[in-house]
Amino acid sequence: MTDTLPVTITLATWTCLGGGRGACTPSGSGHINDTVNLPVGGTVTYTLTGTVSPLATGNLSNTATVTAPGGVTDPNLANNSATDTNTTAQANLSITKTDGLTVAEPGTALTYTIVASNAGPNRATGANVADTLPAEITGATWTCVGAGGGTCTSSGSGPIDDTVNLPAGGSVTYTVAGTTSPSLIGSLSNTATVTAPADVTDLNPANDSATDTDTSPPVDYFALAPCRVVDTRGGAPIGGPVLHGQETRVFTLTGICGIPTTAKAISLNLIVTQPGTVGNVRLFPAGQPVPHVSSINYGPGQTRANNAIVPLNPSGAIAAFVAQAAGTTVHLIVDVNGYFE
Repeated sequence: MTDTLPVTITLATWTCLGGGRGACTPSGSGHINDTVNLPVGGTVTYTLTGTVSPLATGNLSNTATVTAPGGVTDPNLANNSATDTNTTAQANLSITKTDGLTVAEPGTALTYTIVASNAGPNRATGANVADTLPAEITGATWTCVGAGGGTCTSSGSGPIDDTVNLPAGGSVTYTVAGTTSPSLIGSLSNTATVTAPADVTDLNPANDSATDTDTSPPVDYFALAPCRVVDTRGGAPIGGPVLHGQETRVFTLTGICGIPTTAKAISLNLIVTQPGTVGNVRLFPAGQPVPHVSSINYGPGQTRANNAIVPLNPSGAIAAFVAQAAGTTVHLIVDVNGYFE
Protein backbone atom coordinates (compact mmCIF):
# COMPACT_ATOMS: atom_id res chain seq x y z
CA MET A 1 0.00 0.00 0.00
CA THR A 2 1.56 3.37 -1.03
CA ASP A 3 0.52 6.99 -0.94
CA THR A 4 3.19 9.51 -2.00
CA LEU A 5 1.87 12.82 -0.72
CA PRO A 6 2.11 16.00 -2.81
CA VAL A 7 4.59 18.60 -1.52
CA THR A 8 1.70 20.93 -0.66
CA ILE A 9 0.57 18.60 2.16
CA THR A 10 2.78 19.04 5.22
CA LEU A 11 2.91 17.64 8.78
CA ALA A 12 1.15 14.45 7.67
CA THR A 13 0.43 11.62 10.13
CA TRP A 14 -1.65 8.50 9.63
CA THR A 15 -3.25 5.57 11.41
CA CYS A 16 -4.46 2.20 10.07
CA LEU A 17 -7.08 -0.31 11.21
CA GLY A 18 -7.67 -3.79 9.79
CA GLY A 19 -11.04 -5.43 9.19
CA GLY A 20 -11.95 -9.05 8.33
CA ARG A 21 -8.51 -10.17 9.61
CA GLY A 22 -6.72 -7.60 7.45
CA ALA A 23 -3.46 -6.35 9.07
CA CYS A 24 -1.33 -3.21 8.64
CA THR A 25 1.10 -0.95 10.49
CA PRO A 26 -1.02 0.87 13.09
CA SER A 27 0.44 4.39 12.59
CA GLY A 28 3.12 6.48 10.93
CA SER A 29 3.97 9.91 9.53
CA GLY A 30 4.66 11.34 6.10
CA HIS A 31 4.18 9.17 3.02
CA ILE A 32 2.53 5.74 3.30
CA ASN A 33 4.61 2.79 2.11
CA ASP A 34 3.21 -0.14 4.06
CA THR A 35 3.21 -3.95 3.72
CA VAL A 36 -0.25 -5.30 4.53
CA ASN A 37 -1.98 -8.66 4.77
CA LEU A 38 -5.35 -8.96 3.06
CA PRO A 39 -7.16 -12.30 3.38
CA VAL A 40 -10.24 -12.87 1.23
CA GLY A 41 -12.86 -10.37 2.46
CA GLY A 42 -10.25 -8.46 4.49
CA THR A 43 -9.64 -4.69 4.48
CA VAL A 44 -7.24 -2.11 5.89
CA THR A 45 -8.34 1.52 6.40
CA TYR A 46 -5.85 4.40 6.61
CA THR A 47 -6.76 7.81 8.05
CA LEU A 48 -4.26 10.46 7.01
CA THR A 49 -4.21 13.98 8.44
CA GLY A 50 -2.08 16.87 7.15
CA THR A 51 -1.95 20.61 6.52
CA VAL A 52 -2.27 22.25 3.13
CA SER A 53 0.57 24.71 2.51
CA PRO A 54 -0.46 28.39 2.49
CA LEU A 55 1.38 28.65 -0.84
CA ALA A 56 -0.68 25.91 -2.50
CA THR A 57 -2.28 26.92 -5.79
CA GLY A 58 -4.47 25.25 -8.39
CA ASN A 59 -5.63 21.66 -7.81
CA LEU A 60 -4.57 19.48 -4.89
CA SER A 61 -4.32 15.90 -6.14
CA ASN A 62 -3.36 12.78 -4.14
CA THR A 63 -3.18 9.13 -5.31
CA ALA A 64 -3.08 5.93 -3.24
CA THR A 65 -2.08 2.56 -4.74
CA VAL A 66 -2.35 -1.09 -3.66
CA THR A 67 -0.05 -3.64 -5.31
CA ALA A 68 -0.40 -7.42 -5.13
CA PRO A 69 2.58 -9.37 -3.71
CA GLY A 70 4.74 -11.63 -5.84
CA GLY A 71 3.07 -14.92 -6.66
CA VAL A 72 -0.46 -13.44 -6.55
CA THR A 73 -2.28 -12.54 -9.76
CA ASP A 74 -4.65 -9.58 -9.61
CA PRO A 75 -7.38 -10.12 -12.25
CA ASN A 76 -8.41 -6.41 -12.28
CA LEU A 77 -5.58 -3.88 -12.15
CA ALA A 78 -7.92 -1.00 -13.10
CA ASN A 79 -9.11 -0.53 -9.53
CA ASN A 80 -5.70 -0.69 -7.82
CA SER A 81 -5.32 3.11 -7.50
CA ALA A 82 -7.58 5.92 -6.40
CA THR A 83 -7.08 9.68 -6.75
CA ASP A 84 -8.73 12.46 -4.76
CA THR A 85 -8.63 15.96 -6.31
CA ASN A 86 -9.61 19.24 -4.66
CA THR A 87 -9.19 22.83 -5.76
CA THR A 88 -7.52 25.28 -3.38
CA ALA A 89 -9.46 28.46 -2.58
CA GLN A 90 -8.98 31.13 -5.24
CA ALA A 91 -10.18 34.72 -5.38
CA ASN A 92 -9.63 37.79 -7.50
CA LEU A 93 -9.20 40.65 -5.04
CA SER A 94 -8.88 44.22 -6.26
CA ILE A 95 -8.82 47.75 -4.84
CA THR A 96 -9.45 51.26 -6.12
CA LYS A 97 -8.72 54.64 -4.54
CA THR A 98 -9.52 58.23 -5.49
CA ASP A 99 -10.11 61.64 -3.91
CA GLY A 100 -11.69 63.05 -7.07
CA LEU A 101 -8.95 65.69 -7.34
CA THR A 102 -5.94 66.36 -9.52
CA VAL A 103 -4.58 69.27 -7.45
CA ALA A 104 -4.37 69.27 -3.63
CA GLU A 105 -4.34 72.67 -1.97
CA PRO A 106 -2.19 73.02 1.18
CA GLY A 107 -4.21 73.28 4.39
CA THR A 108 -7.50 72.09 2.88
CA ALA A 109 -9.85 69.16 3.54
CA LEU A 110 -9.96 66.17 1.19
CA THR A 111 -11.80 62.85 1.12
CA TYR A 112 -10.60 59.53 -0.31
CA THR A 113 -12.91 56.70 -1.38
CA ILE A 114 -11.32 53.25 -1.21
CA VAL A 115 -13.16 50.17 -2.50
CA ALA A 116 -11.83 46.61 -1.99
CA SER A 117 -13.74 43.85 -3.78
CA ASN A 118 -13.61 40.13 -4.60
CA ALA A 119 -14.57 38.87 -8.05
CA GLY A 120 -14.35 35.25 -6.82
CA PRO A 121 -14.70 32.41 -7.44
CA ASN A 122 -14.14 31.68 -3.70
CA ARG A 123 -14.58 33.60 -0.45
CA ALA A 124 -11.64 35.54 1.05
CA THR A 125 -12.23 35.48 4.82
CA GLY A 126 -9.64 37.44 6.80
CA ALA A 127 -8.23 39.56 3.96
CA ASN A 128 -6.38 42.75 4.91
CA VAL A 129 -6.96 46.32 3.70
CA ALA A 130 -4.19 48.79 4.51
CA ASP A 131 -3.56 52.46 3.83
CA THR A 132 -0.53 54.06 5.46
CA LEU A 133 -1.40 57.72 5.08
CA PRO A 134 1.40 60.13 4.10
CA ALA A 135 2.61 62.62 6.70
CA GLU A 136 1.12 65.45 4.61
CA ILE A 137 -2.40 64.29 5.59
CA THR A 138 -3.36 65.16 9.17
CA GLY A 139 -6.37 64.51 11.40
CA ALA A 140 -7.53 61.55 9.30
CA THR A 141 -10.68 59.63 10.25
CA TRP A 142 -12.47 56.91 8.29
CA THR A 143 -15.67 54.92 8.04
CA CYS A 144 -16.38 51.64 6.23
CA VAL A 145 -19.49 49.90 4.92
CA GLY A 146 -19.79 46.48 3.28
CA ALA A 147 -21.86 45.31 0.32
CA GLY A 148 -22.67 41.88 -1.12
CA GLY A 149 -21.84 40.21 2.20
CA GLY A 150 -18.54 42.06 2.68
CA THR A 151 -17.73 43.09 6.26
CA CYS A 152 -15.17 45.49 7.79
CA THR A 153 -14.53 47.63 10.88
CA SER A 154 -17.13 50.40 10.86
CA SER A 155 -14.86 53.34 11.71
CA GLY A 156 -11.44 54.41 12.89
CA SER A 157 -8.81 57.15 12.76
CA GLY A 158 -5.34 57.50 11.29
CA PRO A 159 -3.93 54.82 8.96
CA ILE A 160 -6.11 51.86 7.90
CA ASP A 161 -4.99 48.32 8.82
CA ASP A 162 -8.23 46.36 8.80
CA THR A 163 -9.19 42.67 8.60
CA VAL A 164 -12.12 42.22 6.22
CA ASN A 165 -14.29 39.40 4.89
CA LEU A 166 -14.96 39.39 1.15
CA PRO A 167 -17.26 36.71 -0.24
CA ALA A 168 -17.34 36.28 -4.03
CA GLY A 169 -19.07 39.39 -5.35
CA GLY A 170 -18.63 41.23 -2.03
CA SER A 171 -16.94 44.57 -1.38
CA VAL A 172 -16.07 47.05 1.37
CA THR A 173 -15.93 50.83 0.90
CA TYR A 174 -13.81 53.14 3.08
CA THR A 175 -14.31 56.90 3.22
CA VAL A 176 -11.18 58.64 4.55
CA ALA A 177 -11.38 62.32 5.53
CA GLY A 178 -8.33 64.41 6.39
CA THR A 179 -6.60 67.75 5.91
CA THR A 180 -3.52 68.48 3.84
CA SER A 181 -0.58 70.04 5.63
CA PRO A 182 -0.27 73.83 5.20
CA SER A 183 3.36 73.16 4.23
CA LEU A 184 2.44 70.77 1.40
CA ILE A 185 4.78 71.28 -1.55
CA GLY A 186 5.05 69.03 -4.61
CA SER A 187 2.86 65.99 -5.18
CA LEU A 188 0.63 64.19 -2.67
CA SER A 189 0.67 60.43 -3.21
CA ASN A 190 -1.32 57.85 -1.23
CA THR A 191 -1.50 54.05 -1.76
CA ALA A 192 -4.06 51.51 -0.49
CA THR A 193 -3.60 47.72 -0.69
CA VAL A 194 -5.71 44.58 -0.25
CA THR A 195 -4.01 41.28 0.68
CA ALA A 196 -5.56 37.82 0.43
CA PRO A 197 -5.56 35.60 3.55
CA ALA A 198 -2.92 32.85 3.71
CA ASP A 199 -5.33 30.09 2.65
CA VAL A 200 -6.54 31.87 -0.50
CA THR A 201 -4.69 32.28 -3.80
CA ASP A 202 -5.16 35.65 -5.45
CA LEU A 203 -5.64 35.11 -9.18
CA ASN A 204 -4.45 38.62 -10.14
CA PRO A 205 -2.09 40.31 -7.65
CA ALA A 206 -1.52 43.17 -10.12
CA ASN A 207 -4.76 44.89 -9.04
CA ASP A 208 -4.16 44.55 -5.29
CA SER A 209 -2.89 48.12 -4.83
CA ALA A 210 -4.11 51.53 -5.96
CA THR A 211 -2.38 54.90 -5.75
CA ASP A 212 -3.95 58.34 -5.94
CA THR A 213 -1.56 61.18 -6.80
CA ASP A 214 -2.37 64.89 -6.75
CA THR A 215 -0.07 67.78 -7.55
CA SER A 216 0.10 70.90 -5.42
CA PRO A 217 -0.59 74.28 -7.01
CA PRO A 218 2.35 75.98 -8.75
CA VAL A 219 4.37 78.21 -6.42
CA ASP A 220 5.99 81.51 -7.46
CA TYR A 221 8.66 83.43 -5.53
CA PHE A 222 8.50 87.20 -4.97
CA ALA A 223 11.51 89.06 -3.61
CA LEU A 224 11.12 91.75 -0.97
CA ALA A 225 13.48 94.39 0.28
CA PRO A 226 14.90 93.01 3.56
CA CYS A 227 12.50 93.96 6.33
CA ARG A 228 12.53 93.14 10.04
CA VAL A 229 9.35 91.35 11.18
CA VAL A 230 10.42 90.00 14.60
CA ASP A 231 12.80 91.37 17.21
CA THR A 232 12.21 90.18 20.77
CA ARG A 233 14.53 92.94 21.98
CA GLY A 234 11.84 95.42 20.84
CA GLY A 235 11.72 97.81 17.89
CA ALA A 236 10.24 95.51 15.19
CA PRO A 237 6.58 95.12 14.26
CA ILE A 238 6.63 92.12 16.60
CA GLY A 239 8.81 92.88 19.61
CA GLY A 240 9.56 91.27 22.96
CA PRO A 241 9.47 89.88 25.50
CA VAL A 242 12.50 87.63 25.47
CA LEU A 243 11.90 83.96 24.55
CA HIS A 244 12.19 81.33 27.27
CA GLY A 245 13.41 77.76 27.03
CA GLN A 246 10.66 75.25 26.06
CA GLU A 247 8.40 78.13 24.96
CA THR A 248 6.45 78.15 21.68
CA ARG A 249 5.49 81.61 20.41
CA VAL A 250 3.32 82.45 17.39
CA PHE A 251 4.09 85.33 15.01
CA THR A 252 1.54 86.46 12.40
CA LEU A 253 3.55 87.85 9.48
CA THR A 254 1.12 88.50 6.62
CA GLY A 255 0.14 92.12 6.27
CA ILE A 256 3.52 93.50 7.35
CA CYS A 257 6.68 94.22 5.34
CA GLY A 258 4.78 93.61 2.08
CA ILE A 259 3.86 89.98 2.86
CA PRO A 260 0.37 89.44 1.35
CA THR A 261 -2.37 87.32 2.91
CA THR A 262 -2.03 84.97 -0.09
CA ALA A 263 1.57 84.05 0.83
CA LYS A 264 2.15 80.32 1.46
CA ALA A 265 5.73 80.51 2.78
CA ILE A 266 8.40 83.09 3.51
CA SER A 267 12.13 83.33 2.88
CA LEU A 268 13.89 84.81 5.88
CA ASN A 269 17.08 85.39 7.78
CA LEU A 270 16.96 84.59 11.49
CA ILE A 271 19.37 85.67 14.20
CA VAL A 272 19.67 84.50 17.79
CA THR A 273 21.54 86.52 20.39
CA GLN A 274 22.22 86.46 24.12
CA PRO A 275 21.29 82.78 24.67
CA GLY A 276 21.62 81.68 28.28
CA THR A 277 22.66 78.13 27.35
CA VAL A 278 23.18 75.75 24.42
CA GLY A 279 20.04 75.18 22.34
CA ASN A 280 18.24 75.68 19.04
CA VAL A 281 15.18 77.45 17.64
CA ARG A 282 12.71 75.63 15.37
CA LEU A 283 10.46 77.61 13.02
CA PHE A 284 7.34 75.95 11.57
CA PRO A 285 3.73 76.70 10.52
CA ALA A 286 1.76 77.76 13.59
CA GLY A 287 -0.58 75.06 14.86
CA GLN A 288 1.50 72.17 13.48
CA PRO A 289 3.53 69.72 15.62
CA VAL A 290 6.97 70.95 16.63
CA PRO A 291 9.48 69.55 14.07
CA HIS A 292 12.54 67.55 15.06
CA VAL A 293 14.80 69.65 12.79
CA SER A 294 16.19 72.95 14.03
CA SER A 295 16.31 76.21 12.08
CA ILE A 296 19.38 77.47 13.94
CA ASN A 297 21.72 76.06 16.63
CA TYR A 298 23.80 78.01 19.15
CA GLY A 299 25.92 77.86 22.26
CA PRO A 300 25.84 79.98 25.44
CA GLY A 301 26.30 83.69 24.72
CA GLN A 302 26.63 83.26 20.93
CA THR A 303 25.10 85.51 18.28
CA ARG A 304 24.39 83.41 15.17
CA ALA A 305 22.46 83.79 11.89
CA ASN A 306 20.96 81.41 9.33
CA ASN A 307 18.67 81.43 6.29
CA ALA A 308 15.39 79.48 6.14
CA ILE A 309 12.20 79.02 4.14
CA VAL A 310 9.23 78.52 6.47
CA PRO A 311 5.65 77.67 5.39
CA LEU A 312 2.86 79.83 6.80
CA ASN A 313 -0.33 78.43 8.28
CA PRO A 314 -3.68 79.44 6.69
CA SER A 315 -3.74 82.52 8.95
CA GLY A 316 -0.29 83.64 7.77
CA ALA A 317 1.51 82.74 11.00
CA ILE A 318 4.67 80.88 11.95
CA ALA A 319 5.67 79.54 15.35
CA ALA A 320 9.06 79.44 17.08
CA PHE A 321 9.93 76.72 19.58
CA VAL A 322 12.93 77.29 21.86
CA ALA A 323 14.70 73.97 22.46
CA GLN A 324 16.81 74.83 25.47
CA ALA A 325 16.60 74.38 29.21
CA ALA A 326 13.56 75.80 30.96
CA GLY A 327 14.34 78.95 32.91
CA THR A 328 16.90 80.18 30.35
CA THR A 329 16.29 82.82 27.67
CA VAL A 330 17.28 83.83 24.13
CA HIS A 331 16.42 86.72 21.80
CA LEU A 332 15.16 86.08 18.26
CA ILE A 333 15.41 88.45 15.28
CA VAL A 334 13.74 87.66 11.92
CA ASP A 335 14.20 89.59 8.66
CA VAL A 336 12.03 88.64 5.68
CA ASN A 337 13.44 88.89 2.15
CA GLY A 338 10.75 87.19 0.03
CA TYR A 339 7.62 85.11 -0.06
CA PHE A 340 6.02 82.25 -2.05
CA GLU A 341 2.45 82.06 -3.31
